[in-house]
Amino acid sequence: MNLVNDIKAIIRAGVSAPSGDNLQPWRFVVVDNVIEVHALTLGDEIKFGGYYALFITQGALIENLVIAADHYGYDSVVSLFPDKQNRLHVASINLRFDPIDRGVDLFRFFDKRLTDRHGYSPERLSSDIKKALQEAGEEMVEGSRLVFVEDKQDIFTIAKCVVGQIEVLFSHKTLHELFFKSLRWSGADAHGTADGLDVRTLHLNIFKKFFFHYMLRSWVFVKILSKLYIHKVAALMESVRYKEAGAYCALIKSGEQINDEEAVAAGRAMERFWLMATRLGLRVQPTFAVFLIKHSFDFDLFDYSEAQKELIDMKSKTMESICGVGEGETLLWLTRIGYPKYKEQYQTYRKNPEVVFK
Repeated sequence: MNLVNDIKAIIRAGVSAPSGDNLQPWRFVVVDNVIEVHALTLGDEIKFGGYYALFITQGALIENLVIAADHYGYDSVVSLFPDKQNRLHVASINLRFDPIDRGVDLFRFFDKRLTDRHGYSPERLSSDIKKALQEAGEEMVEGSRLVFVEDKQDIFTIAKCVVGQIEVLFSHKTLHELFFKSLRWSGADAHGTADGLDVRTLHLNIFKKFFFHYMLRSWVFVKILSKLYIHKVAALMESVRYKEAGAYCALIKSGEQINDEEAVAAGRAMERFWLMATRLGLRVQPTFAVFLIKHSFDFDLFDYSEAQKELIDMKSKTMESICGVGEGETLLWLTRIGYPKYKEQYQTYRKNPEVVFK
C-alpha cells in the first residue's frame, strides 16, 4: 500500500465524473489520508443553475471518488460542508485501508459511461432492470423515489418540453455566448483543452455542423433569424431525437426546498444510477436543463424576459405533472434512457486536476 499513489489514482479516476459542458469545476487538497473536495465557480458559468447545478456536479464527483476508493481497497467516510465559513469546501473524504468486497464494483464502468445524444431504441426496460436502477438511484437521497415514464405519448410530450432550453438558448444572448464558448469544434481542439463540449458528441450532420459553426454561432445572425422563429424551429428539430427513448427517469424527493446537502446527494444518486445503467448496457442523457434554468430564476442570475420565464415555467410544470410530482415534492433530476441504436460514440477528455498535498 502506498497512500499517496493510491490517492492520486483515486482522484484521477474520480474526475471522470460528468460536469455541465465538461467544465470540471473542482480542485483537491490532500491532508494525510483526507481528500478535500473544493468547488470552482468558473465565473458566469455558475449562473446557469446556480449552486444547485454546481453541487449536483460535486455529488457525481464524490460518488466516483468513493467508488474508486473502494476499488483501491479503502473504506471512505464523507463529511459534507465541513467548513461552515466556506461553502465551496464541499466535502472531506476520510480514507481508511480496508480491502474487503463491498458489493458491485462499478469502477470498471467509469471509462464506459458517457452522454449519448443519439436516438435510443424504444424497447421497454424489464422489471429487473428497473429494480436495479431504482436501487441505485434512490439509495443516496432520503425519502426519494425513481419514476419511469414509459407511455409513448408522455415521452413525446416530455421531449417537446425538454427542448425548451433550446428555445431559450437561441433567444438569450448570455446563454448563447456561454454555450458557444464551451464548444470545441474538432477532436484536436477537444484534446488540446481537455475540457468543454466536443461538438462531435452532438452528432450533427454536415449541414447542421456548418449551420452551427458559421451562422448560429453569431448572435447578430441569430437575432436576424429570430424573426423567422429560428429558436422554435431548432427546438422542434431537436425534439425528434428526444422522442427516441425507452423511458424518461425522474428522481423525486419529498419536500419543496433543496438544500446543499440534498443537491450533493442528488448528484451522487445520478452518477450511481448512470454507472448502473452503463453496466446494464443502457445509454443515458441528462435532460433537466429546463429545471436548472428555472433554478436561476429564483436567484435573479440572468435577465430573462417574461416570455422566457413563462415558457420555462410551463415546460417544467408539464414535465412535473407527467412524472407524477405531487404536492410537497420536488423533482431533482430527469434523464432520457434506453438501449443504444448507434455504436459511434465519443468520450470526453479530462484535464489533470489541481491537487495540493499538505
